[in-house]
Formats: sequence, C-alpha cells, structure tokens
Amino acid sequence: MIHCTDTGTVDPAVVGRKAAELLALYRLSAGCSFTVPDFCVLPAGHLAEFQRRGGWESSLAYAHRPAQHDLPEGTGEALAGFTRFAGAAIEECARAFDTPLILRSSLVMPDTEPSTGCGCNSTRLVGTRSLTASRLIPDLLGSFYKAFTTWSLDPGRRWTRRTGGLVFMEAHPFRCLGSLWVEHDRLSVEVDGKYPMARQRYVCDPEGRPTHPVEHEILRPEDLKNLAAACADLAARGALRGPAGEDGPAEVEFGIGRDDDRLFVVQVRPLAGGAGAARRRAGAFHTVGTVEGDLRDLRAAGRAAAAGRAAGRAETAGRAAAEGPLATPAGAAEPPEASAASGASGEILLLRRESDGRADLFAHAWEWASGSAALPAGVLVEDTGVIAYGAGFRNHLVRRLMECRPEVFIGQVPVGAVQGRPRGIAARSDGSRLDLTAVRRTERRLP
Repeated sequence: MIHCTDTGTVDPAVVGRKAAELLALYRLSAGCSFTVPDFCVLPAGHLAEFQRRGGWESSLAYAHRPAQHDLPEGTGEALAGFTRFAGAAIEECARAFDTPLILRSSLVMPDTEPSTGCGCNSTRLVGTRSLTASRLIPDLLGSFYKAFTTWSLDPGRRWTRRTGGLVFMEAHPFRCLGSLWVEHDRLSVEVDGKYPMARQRYVCDPEGRPTHPVEHEILRPEDLKNLAAACADLAARGALRGPAGEDGPAEVEFGIGRDDDRLFVVQVRPLAGGAGAARRRAGAFHTVGTVEGDLRDLRAAGRAAAAGRAAGRAETAGRAAAEGPLATPAGAAEPPEASAASGASGEILLLRRESDGRADLFAHAWEWASGSAALPAGVLVEDTGVIAYGAGFRNHLVRRLMECRPEVFIGQVPVGAVQGRPRGIAARSDGSRLDLTAVRRTERRLP
C-alpha cells in the first residue's frame, strides 16, 4: 500500500487520478487552516492483475436506458472474487486506522481524457474492518463500469477493461458534509447536515459572507469564514489551478467535525469546464444565461418511454423562485443577460433528478448521447434526493451535462418549486441563483 505520508512521485496510472490528487493535496496541506484526513491507497495494479489472470473484459452491454449506477451484465459477478484475490492487501489498508473509514474508488483515466471524471468514482462510509466478507469493495470497483462512467468517458463503448485504486481514509465524526464551488467572485456552498438533518445552499463573497438573506441552519458564520480561508490557502498553493494554469472554477469537498468544528478537506478538483461556450456557461448549480420556451412535464413518464416523448404537454409550470440562494434574492445582483450561447426559444423539459422507474435526467442524457432524441432548449431538474445524503455530490451529472452540452440550459429546482399551469416559462441564472417566470405563449396551430 501507499501511505499518505510516503514521499516520492506518484503516477496517476499507478493509483488512479483521484488518489494521486489526494496525495498531492495532503502534501501541500502542511501549515494550512484545514486538515486532510490520513489515508492509504491500494494501488491499481491489484485490480489489473486480477483482471489479467481471469482474462476478463466487460461486455459494456447495458439495459435499455439504464440508470446511472447500472452495471453491464456479468460485471458485478466478475468483480466479486477480487476481495479474495487481494484480501491480505485490503486488510492491511483497513488495519492502518482505528476509526471508521471513508472508502473511495480511484479510476485510472485514459491518457487523452481532459475531463475531471467527476461522478465516475464512488465513496462509502463504513464502520467495520471486515471488508473482505462483504460486497462493498466489488461494488466500489463496479463504479468504473457503471452506466454514468461509460456515458461520460466512453460513449463509444470501447474501453472494456478499466482499472483503478482504492483509497482508505479516516472518517472522523462529522456534523455535516458538503461541496464548495470556488469562482473568482464568489463561493457557492451546498451542505448536508447530520445535526440537524437538512440541506442548505449558500452563495458568499470570497470572504465567506453570504450575499443573500439566510438563516444559518447548518453552517455557522465562522464555518463559512473557515471555508473562505481554506480556499485562500489552496489558491496560494496553486491547488485551484485548472489544466490551462488558470485559477478556478474548482470544487472542494469538505466535512466539519462534530466534536471540535475542525474543517476537513477531503478532495479538491479543478473543474475543466470545457472551452469557449462550455466554460462561460457552466455554473456551480445552473447554466449561466437565460432561456424561454414551452414547458413539458415529464416527471411521470416511464423509463421505457423514448426520451423527449412522453404523455402530455406541461401540466405544471409557473413562476418559481427556489427557497434561499436558488432564487435571486432581493437586493442581489441580477443574473447576466442571455449571451450568444444561450438557449433559443424552444422546449424546456421538467425532469426528476433520479428515479428507478421513471425517465429521469440520466435516461434522457443517455438518449441524447446516442443521437436518438433531439436536444431541448432547456431542462429543469427536480431535486428528489434524500435529505442528509449527497450534498454537492448529486451535482456531478448536471455538471458534466453543462460541460458537454453548453447549448442546453440546465437549472436545478427543489420539489414544488414549479407550480401553476401556464404554457411557457423563462429561466434566468448567474450559475448560483435561479429565477423562473411564467410567460404567455401563443399556441401554434399546424396548417
């Protein structure tokens, strides 16, 4: 295994990109205002050798319109034997710490892949050391082959043997977990609380001061200031620089200690953001710009229905400003006017973020990648996630869509934000805040 305190150069091809980034983060964190939990890495060579000996490659044959975490047929069964194969090394890593663990997969990315690969790994919090007696490790490695990873990195389905490492990280008692998006003029925070159980978003200036009215249900003012100080430390050490050497945008995943309020940084990811229109349009939570169009409510459409087709026109629309920073707060700067890259007038789909039995956002994204469905002008994603689970991390699909489909406006709304029954809707966002307005649409009649 490789311990975080080991010295020397670490090749991402040896441990995977996530683990290599974590090792670099740990080394630069000395003297910073935050803590990186201790961890060790099981190198990717163990999985590569397991696959080589078995002569196994994935079929990459998925179910029709798969869910994000669906695996190709036979993949789960093939990976089940890995814990026996690498059992001694797995137990050595688990015994390195006397706390519960954060287990994370670390995919070895293709050399030519410029994407950050966000969403292509998996993370689990565990409180047991008997890891070889469960399916936890095979399930983590299965993330390399889940439908999301193939859609994001290998739409041509040619990458049939994927490998990567495993990160075993100390899991301190956290009172909340979240993600922070760093941009030159603001910090956008999404956090899930465990005490109390709730989800909240904040949009702050670079000093950690909220730019909108907020009741501090989860984070306290000092928490936001500590996050801002951590971002300043990371920027000073070059940790927020993207592939072209520019600062931001970047994502920082963090936890705050339940007992001592310590700030733990568990990942820093400069966001590639694409180029040109994609970089200008991809915001923290929403696409930057405006869009107007007819609303189609597809939340009840079955997964078997073709993407872009479902029963009925919009049944639910209207003016909706999401609670808190999702909406444009009184007195706050208005989102920017539509740019040349903003979506033209057309159809705006209202979709569930995720649903096993419905045509959710990923089912449509899968269809758009195959070219079997036309792209809409915009998408409103209803947040159906469970409270106290997945803050920020639910954003990976939306982020990747903003990078690869900059022509489509994407906004995220809470349940119940879209109400009423007008025919059309206009959306406007600066990337962190979203404003929805009902508009009158003229009914089009065919000749």
